[in-house]
Amino acid sequence: MMAWWWYNRKDKAAVKRMVPVLLGIIILPGLFLVGLRKYTDPIRDRPIEPWGIDEHTISFKTTFFPFFPPFDKTWTSVLEMDKPINERVAYVGLIGLMMLPAFFLFLIRKRDEDVVNVHIKILIWSAIITWLMAAGIFYEKGFKFFWEAIPLLKQFRGLGRFGIPFYYLYLLVCSYLLWEIYQRLKERDLGHIGGYMLGAVFLVWGFESSLNIKAVSAPVFRQNVWLSNAKDNYVPLLTAAGYTTDSFQAILQLPLVAIGNETVGVARGFWTFREGVHASTETGLPMIDYAMSRTSVSQGLDIVELISTPYAPKRRGALLNDKPILLLCEEEFVIPAERKWINQAKKIGTYLSITLYALPSSVFKTVTLPALPADQQDIPGTGWFDGFDERRCDTTMSGKGALPVTTQPKSIWAYTDTSNVQRSWIVSFWSRVDNFKGAVPVYRMMETDPNGTVTQNAGVGREGILWSEAYGEWIEVNFPWTTLGKGYKYELFIDNTGPVIDNLLIRAATDTCVYHFPEMTLYNNLPIPAAQ
Repeated sequence: MMAWWWYNRKDKAAVKRMVPVLLGIIILPGLFLVGLRKYTDPIRDRPIEPWGIDEHTISFKTTFFPFFPPFDKTWTSVLEMDKPINERVAYVGLIGLMMLPAFFLFLIRKRDEDVVNVHIKILIWSAIITWLMAAGIFYEKGFKFFWEAIPLLKQFRGLGRFGIPFYYLYLLVCSYLLWEIYQRLKERDLGHIGGYMLGAVFLVWGFESSLNIKAVSAPVFRQNVWLSNAKDNYVPLLTAAGYTTDSFQAILQLPLVAIGNETVGVARGFWTFREGVHASTETGLPMIDYAMSRTSVSQGLDIVELISTPYAPKRRGALLNDKPILLLCEEEFVIPAERKWINQAKKIGTYLSITLYALPSSVFKTVTLPALPADQQDIPGTGWFDGFDERRCDTTMSGKGALPVTTQPKSIWAYTDTSNVQRSWIVSFWSRVDNFKGAVPVYRMMETDPNGTVTQNAGVGREGILWSEAYGEWIEVNFPWTTLGKGYKYELFIDNTGPVIDNLLIRAATDTCVYHFPEMTLYNNLPIPAAQ
């Protein structure tokens, strides 16, 4: 619209007539889509900041150099870069690269303009602007505030997607310029040379396009065995064990998958998920796991809560009927939190690397408590506990305080070990998760030897943590650690802003620790709600 206005600014009548139309074309579809979503979507806690806006951008290399076979290995070697993902590619072909000088020369030439040439220049400026948007140039050079002023823009996620309109605009202009070159040659009685030129262009363009289409379509346009609804894999297995698909209410795949709410990323069973989809398609049973974009944060935590210890009611359990759950397990990769449910299930049979079990849904509706001290006294054990009560916070899991992480890195615990022996510990703390700034933590334990040399200093992000305990809006980080004694120093950091941390417990691996609060009892840092 800006390019159109600039080239037509002297035509007051046209500007007055067309600018409202162009604004309407931009604004009305956006209002329609936003209104439709708000009217039809009852979920209010979808993530407002999907990841990717800083990563999924195009570049000169991914616009003008091919990264598909057989050229991909050559260019990744010459340009010293990995093959980019599709969202970072707007490849316009070898002809597009050769036409780049003509593209800019046409833009700056000063000759009298006819109507067609004006429109072509408008398209050129539109292509340039969309490329700059797709490359993140505007975003990085002063326009980040737009995303804070209009948070809805963050849903776009990948700026590289502006490469799609650039691709069509750029190649449309290149096609016109090639035709204009041919016409100029024809006017000089060189039409036969122009014909050969266009023929060569079309041959190169067509050959390269066929290679590109093949590379892009090969992973997509093939038989998808996991979406087959032929009842010849899982249904016979159920039938042989005396079950029908109606015997169950849903499929729960283990290892668990819960990906898409941009906060908690439980991806342990991501590759097994194909078989989960296969079983769901074949049996017609819905899956409890999920891998989809912009999922409700609270619903995602509900799914993680299903494999949590049975010390508190499970919100998702209240939605289940009395039919059993069909467990679909790749047992080689399950964690102890998932194994406890497999041990309570009845084995049905195996298909490839997958084992099927029937699990009574009542296990998700039953609260089972560990042995607690009858006198309700705390059992601190050996180690450290910090409820951060001295840091008043309007968001707490228990007690009066919590620790919002507003600067990074943030040290939340430090210790110099004076013991003469190695000791094993369990480190755990809770982090609040929401769809605003309540991110899960990236934690890092730094170990320094007595000489001051850092011997360990690795951070672990959301998809590297074995998530298994969720409670309401809170999720637990839990990992083992060994201290070496003899003057070694340890410090626990949070390397990202956004998390709210509460109830840090570092206990000896053999200890049982109990802490009582008005809201709950913490048993080895796992919450048991206070009786109402």
